[in-house]
Amino acid sequence: MVPIAGVRKMAKKPPRNDKQTKIDADVLRNIQLVCTYRGVQIAEYISEHLRPIAARDLAEEQARATKPPAKGKGGAK
Repeated sequence: MVPIAGVRKMAKKPPRNDKQTKIDADVLRNIQLVCTYRGVQIAEYISEHLRPIAARDLAEEQARATKPPAKGKGGAK
């Protein structure tokens, strides 16, 4: 097949590992409208927005879990 000048092949997206969850109906309605306007899938939109938030929160929780316990203030003198 001869490539057409000015036309590029679309990059393949990595395979998805989709799961189901529940979300408030009003939030989903807004997301559906945004996705319709932008022409993107809902799962893609949600994943792209939540991925950095979840990564940040996970890093914070892991740091908190590995932090040594604080020494108590006050106590016996």
